[in-house]
Amino acid sequence: MTNETKKRGIGKTLFIALVALTLISCCFLGSTFARYTSGGDGSATTGVAKWDVSFGDGSTEVEFTALSPSHTGWSEDAEDVANASERVLVATITNKGDVDAQVTIDIAATTITYNSGTWETLSTDAVKSGINAESDILDVVDIDFFYSTTSATPGDATSSLTDGAQFSLAKTNGVLYIFAQATWTTAYGSSTTNGGNEDVKDTWIGKNVASIAADIEFTAVQGETISSTVSGD
Repeated sequence: MTNETKKRGIGKTLFIALVALTLISCCFLGSTFARYTSGGDGSATTGVAKWDVSFGDGSTEVEFTALSPSHTGWSEDAEDVANASERVLVATITNKGDVDAQVTIDIAATTITYNSGTWETLSTDAVKSGINAESDILDVVDIDFFYSTTSATPGDATSSLTDGAQFSLAKTNGVLYIFAQATWTTAYGSSTTNGGNEDVKDTWIGKNVASIAADIEFTAVQGETISSTVSGD
């Protein structure tokens, strides 16, 4: 059986799910009111700057269905081969308020769900297939994030999003688009078994892994101080 046939023989579908996109926002706002009188009446009023940073378009759960390893098999001059999903919009953060906002993006731990059992119960069989830890699975199937501050078109999101990245969203119309892409990489380039071990590892993942979830969290805080505008009568 050729390597290519082995690839095509992987019978299970791996679903890559992005879940739990959480927007956490906080604000610090205040207002003061005062009245002065001297032979008549008068007033001075400070308006409250509006705070409105929200999670908008996009989805809180996105699935890349039927992701598999590339059907390209090992060859004498083989390099790593990868199969990447389409890049998908997973979140839009908008600032429609009256003050600038500082937004921080945290990429939380990635979790793996299996078709049956847990890593503890599956690890013995996994080690036989060359997977010594769950991190080895994530070396094969990876979820990457990208962003744009100008376009909701996936092809325009060329900048990688890293954990702890910070963005300044301008008041009134500031926006941040976040995209995700799943990639399955078969490491033929470093193979010492003519691709045999890599094919076995891919097959184990395809048979046993149901989903891989990457969580991201948003924190938005006030990014500027505004002096009040006073009107008097």
